[in-house]
Amino acid sequence: MLFRSRAHAVTALALLCCSSTSAASFSFPTSSNPSLPSGSLSDTTCDIEAVEAANEQQIHAVIHSLASTTFFRLINVNMDTKCQYFGVKEEDEEPACEGKAEEPVFGEPEPVPLCSLGSDDAAGDPFGTSAASPAAPAVDQTISSAEDEALWSFQRMEEDCSNEELPTFWMDMCSHISTNSSDYVNLQLNPERYTGYNGSHVWEAIYKENCLVRTGGHDDSMCYEERVLYRLLSGMHAATNTHVARFYHAPSRRKNRTEWAPDVAYFTRQFRGYPERLRNMHFAFVVLLRAVRRASPYLSSYSYASGDEAEDWRTTSLVHRLLDTHILESCSSVFEAFDETLLFRESASQISPWWSLKKQFKGVFHNISRVIDCVSCQKCRLHAKVTMLGFGAALKLLLLPQELLPTATTRNEIVALFNTLHSRSEEHTSELQSPI
Repeated sequence: MLFRSRAHAVTALALLCCSSTSAASFSFPTSSNPSLPSGSLSDTTCDIEAVEAANEQQIHAVIHSLASTTFFRLINVNMDTKCQYFGVKEEDEEPACEGKAEEPVFGEPEPVPLCSLGSDDAAGDPFGTSAASPAAPAVDQTISSAEDEALWSFQRMEEDCSNEELPTFWMDMCSHISTNSSDYVNLQLNPERYTGYNGSHVWEAIYKENCLVRTGGHDDSMCYEERVLYRLLSGMHAATNTHVARFYHAPSRRKNRTEWAPDVAYFTRQFRGYPERLRNMHFAFVVLLRAVRRASPYLSSYSYASGDEAEDWRTTSLVHRLLDTHILESCSSVFEAFDETLLFRESASQISPWWSLKKQFKGVFHNISRVIDCVSCQKCRLHAKVTMLGFGAALKLLLLPQELLPTATTRNEIVALFNTLHSRSEEHTSELQSPI
C-alpha cells in the first residue's frame, strides 16, 4: 500500500523502521512521535500539514519530472576551487573520503568510489554549442568606443552591488559560488547519498559563519534576518542527513542487496529529540516556493532551450504547469506563506553607521559559499554548491525589484533553484511502498 497520511509525508523516511530491503521499501510506525514536527511553522503563515499536503497532491510530481529534463539535470559548477579555511595548503589538501561500495555494483566490474562524480557523454558540451575546431589565431583584443562605454557600465553595476541603498545590491549573492567551468555535471547521475565523508568540521564552520555582529549569533537573541539564514542552513543540513540516511547502504551481492538501503540508526541519531531540524527543512522548502511564486512571470517567460524541440516543449510545459494559476491558488497558503517584505525593514537612520544588516547578511552568505570549497568529497561538494546556488538564486528573486529579475539570474542559478526545490520536495514525499 502507499502511505498517504500526514505523518508519512513528514520526510519520506520519517522513522525508517523495520525494513531491510531498500530505501524505497520500508515501513514505520503510525503512532504519534515527539520527534515528528506538526502544527504551525514559525516565521511563516502556514502549518506543516499544509506544506506536506501541497507537496504531495500538487507540487512533487511536477518538480520531480522537471528535474529529469535535459535543461534541469545538467549544471555547470566549478569543482576545482580551493579551500581558504582550516589552514589547508594547496599541495596538502584534506584527504578525500575513501568510501566505496561494499562490492561491485551489479553490472560494474570495479567498486565505485562513492565520492566520485558520475559522468556521461553530455558532460563536456550538453547543448552542442561548441564544436571542435582547428587551432584558433591570436586573440583580437580590439575594443570599440561603444564597447568601452559598456565596460564602464558593467563596472558601475558591480559597484552598485556594494551600495545597499541601490536596488542592485543583491545582484551578486551567488558571486562566490563559481560556475566558470568548462564541464557540465549530470545531476541525475550524481544523486545525494552516503559517501563515507565526515563533514562535521565544515558544518561547524558554516554555523559559526552565520553570526551577525549585533546579535552575537545566540539562538535566543537572533534578529529575524539571522534566524531566516540560520533556518535555511539548518534545513540544508537536515535534508543532507535525510538523503544520507535514506540511501546509506550501497548495493551488495554478499548481502543480497540490489538497491541502496536506509540506515535507521543514523537517522535516529540525527533527528530523535530534534524536531526543529525537520521544521527547518520545511521552512527552507516554503522559502524556495515563495521565491518561485514571486518570480513566476519571469520564470514563465524564460527560455528552457536545450537544442531538442520536443524536449524543450516538455520542459516549458512542466514549468508552466508548476506555475499554473490553479496550483498557485490551490496551494496559495504555502506559496504565499513566507513574507520577504519583513526582511531588512530597519532604515539607515535606525542603525549605527558602522553596522549594516544587509551587508552582514550578504557577507555571511558569501563566506559560507567559500566554506563549501573545503568539502573534499566531490559529490558532497557538488550538492552543497548546488544547494547554496539555489538558495542564493531564491534570495535574489525575493529581494530584488521585479524589473531586475530578467537580468539577475544565470541559467545555472535557475537550474540550481529548481533542483534545490526538488531535493526539498523529495524529503516530503510519501511515495514509499510498505511491506506490511
